[in-house]
Amino acid sequence: SALVIFQIPALKTYGLTPSAAGMIVLFWGIGSIPGRIFGGFMADKFDKRLVYSGSIIVQMIGIAFLVTADSFAEALPYALIHGSGWGATTPSRLALQGEFWGRSIFGRLMGLQMGLSAFGGILSPLFVGWMFDRNGTYDTAFVILFVPLVLCFVLVLTMRRPQMTTTVPEHATPTT
Repeated sequence: SALVIFQIPALKTYGLTPSAAGMIVLFWGIGSIPGRIFGGFMADKFDKRLVYSGSIIVQMIGIAFLVTADSFAEALPYALIHGSGWGATTPSRLALQGEFWGRSIFGRLMGLQMGLSAFGGILSPLFVGWMFDRNGTYDTAFVILFVPLVLCFVLVLTMRRPQMTTTVPEHATPTT
């Protein structure tokens, strides 16, 4: 969320005009559309962990383009690449959750996930703003944000399908 919030201010510090920075954000959003469609299609055809982790790699590549951009032409690959990776995460993540845990706990799982991710959504913009105030650049903060992406990448790749246990209701009699 910090990257989304600070896109325009960061692009302005990289030398873009406010209108050019706004156009990059527009292309970022447009880039997310094929990412969403492609991510959902790929998640139906291939290992959802690989698709989701691949979308994380695409986001990291996009961030690398962002922190090295100093013109509209150099920021455009960030927008299209990161936007498509960002877009692909949602359908692939939801498909992975559905495959691993099914529909019976989907709402609880989403509530827990969204509730916990709110901490990152609150803390990451504060961190990026603090780093900018301290260093006068967004580069360091954006590079540090690679750490949670790398951690997420590793965790997703090492996920194993949970073993479902069935419990016998207390009133049921066991069969021999």
